[in-house]
Amino acid sequence: MLLSLSSVVTRPESHEPLRFVVKLGYAIKGCVYAILGILAFQVGVGDGGRLAGEKEAMRQVASHSLGDAGLAIIGVGLFFYAFWRFIEAAFDPYRVGHSLHGLAQRTGALMSAIGNGFAAITALQLVLGERETGKSPKVWAALALREDWGPPLLVVTGASIAGVGVYHFYEAVTDRFRERLDLTGSSPSWKSYVTWSGRVGLIARGALFALIGLAAIRAGSTLDPRQAKGLKETLQTFAEQPSGPALLILAAVGLLAYALHLISTAPIRKLGP
Repeated sequence: MLLSLSSVVTRPESHEPLRFVVKLGYAIKGCVYAILGILAFQVGVGDGGRLAGEKEAMRQVASHSLGDAGLAIIGVGLFFYAFWRFIEAAFDPYRVGHSLHGLAQRTGALMSAIGNGFAAITALQLVLGERETGKSPKVWAALALREDWGPPLLVVTGASIAGVGVYHFYEAVTDRFRERLDLTGSSPSWKSYVTWSGRVGLIARGALFALIGLAAIRAGSTLDPRQAKGLKETLQTFAEQPSGPALLILAAVGLLAYALHLISTAPIRKLGP
């Protein structure tokens, strides 16, 4: 049994059930980003709506008919995604090793596993009728700052999140994200679409993560939890600028590009080197 489990987590490409649930997780993750992008675009063009983070996006799903079914699918999909990112961090199926670059990738995967695990729990709580789910970044920051270790934790967490954002820029510039996609035999037009949707999406996500991370660093260094921001608050900061609508539309286009990239490349995603 232990040998079988070891085989699954170290050579996932050879296990069809795991490949299926991981690719489903990527597609569902893309659907969540599509909702975020659509809501941001609506606000940017003045078509009503309101800005949202992942939690608010799920509540938006819950407000529609068959919302509970949609939330259940989202919750399960995000759990699969979080599960894969944990395997990526703990068992290194991509063989990135223990170099500085490899450790940075695995740390980012671990943070993604934690964040998406909480998002999966939030979706399932909403299915069960719990409307007061999760805590805002400001509340989490306030709770952390009550402890002696809170300020350094916020600074380190913020630096890690910002680091993920910087790494997304690196991936976009170098096209490293293509290494985890099976593009064998693909047409030039498909390769071009995959490349540009990935670049645009990663640049947008990288910028948002960098700003979220810097906000956490400020909260820890100034001992002010009001400085902490999540995705919703970061988009709101864009909206409050003189060129707010244009910034929101740019952010929305980036989020939608990332969503389309995740959804359309889920079937060709590699689970190993």
